[in-house]
Amino acid sequence: MSIYNVGYFGSISNAYCLDILNEIAPNLSPEKFQFHICGKVDENGSGIDSKIQYHGYLSGSAFVSFCNKIDIFINPRSYSSEISDYSFPSKIYEYMSYCRPIVSTPLGHVSDKTSRFITFSTDFSSNAVMTCLMDVKKDYSHYLLKARAHKDYLNELNVGKKIYNFLEGID
Repeated sequence: MSIYNVGYFGSISNAYCLDILNEIAPNLSPEKFQFHICGKVDENGSGIDSKIQYHGYLSGSAFVSFCNKIDIFINPRSYSSEISDYSFPSKIYEYMSYCRPIVSTPLGHVSDKTSRFITFSTDFSSNAVMTCLMDVKKDYSHYLLKARAHKDYLNELNVGKKIYNFLEGID
């Protein structure tokens, strides 16, 4: 593979993920990595580095098509004790459903069973995230093989049914 498409989807702002992506994208060769964002950006797309392709908010088949073109999913959260210490990793589960490698900054509330499928950076710095991306690129076939096990694991977890049952129980 010559160019790796690195994708992030979801809400994003300078205080939440965008700062790290803006530091990473210009520092990795565009001949090796192309960065993509899909979702709501608080700044309406302004403030996104020119090396990142912003696709806006996509839904339905356009969103699935976007995700199917991604080679590596990224979850580059900046550390915030209000967010990071209490986040539920639903984005990680959705990324896993596409069976592609996942690179993430540390997440405190991810089980050991789930974390074995994620390549975590050593800290919240852009350099640590870039190191993870380079590691995945170097041995992509290994990480892709590991990612193919995502589907079986998600079926075993039955996450969708658990979320549905939880929501049904709310009055």
